[in-house]
Amino acid sequence: MIVGDFIYSIGFIFFTFSASTITVGILSYYNNKPFFNPTNKSSPFIIIPAITCNYLILNNFIDPMQHNIMVNSLNIVSYSMVVEFVYYVYHRIVHMKRFYKKIHSAHHENIEIYPMDAFHMTNIDATILVIILGTPCAFIKMNHLEYFLSLYIYLTAVYLEHTEFLLTHHAKHHKLLFCNYCILNPVFDILGGTHSPLIHN
Repeated sequence: MIVGDFIYSIGFIFFTFSASTITVGILSYYNNKPFFNPTNKSSPFIIIPAITCNYLILNNFIDPMQHNIMVNSLNIVSYSMVVEFVYYVYHRIVHMKRFYKKIHSAHHENIEIYPMDAFHMTNIDATILVIILGTPCAFIKMNHLEYFLSLYIYLTAVYLEHTEFLLTHHAKHHKLLFCNYCILNPVFDILGGTHSPLIHN
């Protein structure tokens, strides 16, 4: 049973990562933009905490029941709000001088960013990002579909926020550092006074 659950967890993460990666790869190709940064290699370490965290979530928090479309939508929106709040707080903390160099500076080595730069980070940063993406499941009664769609949306957004051809909120953060800390939904940047207008190409 444990082995089967673990294999399912690996498959779930692999499928979700693959779906996001293929989506952004196609968008990058269509927009004639590189997917990989020619000067850097992203760490594959993120897959280890992703599988572990996902295993714990799927076996302890996911609701096996089907939900109606209203509950689906509400849970996905709620997932977004929890992720954005927790990531906003974490992201502001790791930009403090005492944490920045050891934990987060590697992620900011490049000002010109590409989709795969999303995962150019320290092991600590990668582990905490995975935990944050799983945190809403401890508070929201999500089923498998809602969890998959939420992860797919956020993994795709993490890729796209490291480009300047579709989502540019986080790309500006890489240029200026002390603004636009949210991932996809800038509500807490707006509330926290750290929102900066989007880049217009």
